[in-house]
Amino acid sequence: MLVLLWFGWVDQAQVYLAAIPATDIKDIKAIARLSAYLQRNRKGIPCYAMRSKLKLPNSSNPVERCNNLVTAKRQKHQGMSWSENGSYALTALNAVTANKATQQWVANCTIPFVWVAKAA
Repeated sequence: MLVLLWFGWVDQAQVYLAAIPATDIKDIKAIARLSAYLQRNRKGIPCYAMRSKLKLPNSSNPVERCNNLVTAKRQKHQGMSWSENGSYALTALNAVTANKATQQWVANCTIPFVWVAKAA
């Protein structure tokens, strides 16, 4: 099944899951949860093979690191409790600051989107 997901073939992966005999499955609910997860997240499941060919990252490590720098470090490590709206607001403000876009945010309420050159 991993090969199917490597190519972003969610439909085929779900067919594969549905074809597994019940006698071969220890926890049938786990298969149902996985199939539901694939269905819910199908738009966000990329073709990892294409990303690899284009030399794009296939890991969430950069995203997790940025989240830690922008939000988690401030919220989790100081024993604070945050509402969902407050958390989103803090993340947006920290992202604006980290991207040196404060002037543009204040003037236009927009954050610039630019591709960063990949380090050699």
